[in-house]
Amino acid sequence: MTSIPERAKAIRASLAPNIRLVAVGKGHTAAEIEQAVSAGCFELGESKVQEAEGKIPLLKAAHPNLIFHMVGRLQSNKVKEAVALFDVIQSVDSVALAQKISREASEQKKKIAVFIQFRISGRETQSGYTSEAELAQSIGEIRKLEQIYAPYFKLEGLMGIASRERPREDFKRLKQLAKSFALPLLSMGMSEDYEIAVEEGSTMVRIGRAIFEG
Repeated sequence: MTSIPERAKAIRASLAPNIRLVAVGKGHTAAEIEQAVSAGCFELGESKVQEAEGKIPLLKAAHPNLIFHMVGRLQSNKVKEAVALFDVIQSVDSVALAQKISREASEQKKKIAVFIQFRISGRETQSGYTSEAELAQSIGEIRKLEQIYAPYFKLEGLMGIASRERPREDFKRLKQLAKSFALPLLSMGMSEDYEIAVEEGSTMVRIGRAIFEG
């Protein structure tokens, strides 16, 4: 049975140096996440603000340079807390949410990077844009927010969760969308499909189970 640090090191070693690894600690303790940090995981993800509130302050106190990513759906009434906790919010799914994040980042004088989530899987249970036309319009609006709220708010890329049935096709589509909008970063790939995601151009993978559960 391998340990958390062993699994984290093995995954990191399998990735090219330019691929960012976000270790997603949803459902795991700060002590378990600390083990991943000891293995070189300096970017960490959480899915729920309430859970993150009990872990991120502890981890930041011990490791001030860690980068925290919000990878789950963000409710608008939790934006203030999310901006205080996280450095990156990967699940922006509306201009209204982007507006709240950008205003809050400016008020807190906290630099926040965001990704727009696109629902490449087609599953209705997942959040994210489904229309490319709507995505295009929203990117235009969010880029205006970048200018208004610089340097505290920055749009960096797209995020997506692939279907189990056709991950490669889903990743290809997301890469093409990112390219068409000149977005440099592409967050795609999780424990079960990150190798395919990397083959299709992912620049960031979000891995939880394969690190924390084996």
